[in-house]
Amino acid sequence: MKKCTGRGFSGGFFIRLAHREVDTVGELDAECTAPPANAFWSLTMHDADRYLVENPIHRYAIRDRTPGVRYNSDGSLDIYISRAAPYVNESNWLPAASGELSLALRLYLPQPKALDGS
Repeated sequence: MKKCTGRGFSGGFFIRLAHREVDTVGELDAECTAPPANAFWSLTMHDADRYLVENPIHRYAIRDRTPGVRYNSDGSLDIYISRAAPYVNESNWLPAASGELSLALRLYLPQPKALDGS
């Protein structure tokens, strides 16, 4: 798991969040998965004032139950956060505000590796 640099997010940039499990030599592990939750998960975006971001497709979160969400062939998941729609996998797009934003990942019944950082 990569550490946060402390820099904030901004909707003025194209952000691709990729969730992949990596082994100790840095290659993709055989079991790449979605966020480690035994029940379900959701990623919600908020503006600088902590409000949901109004957007043209009325999507305020990406979750395991988002209609049409697409996983990669290896089981990993890419989520696109930007003002403009990505050229691929629009179903994995969370439209962003133009300014500062924050993300909240919620794991329901998180797996042990989510709790201990492994």
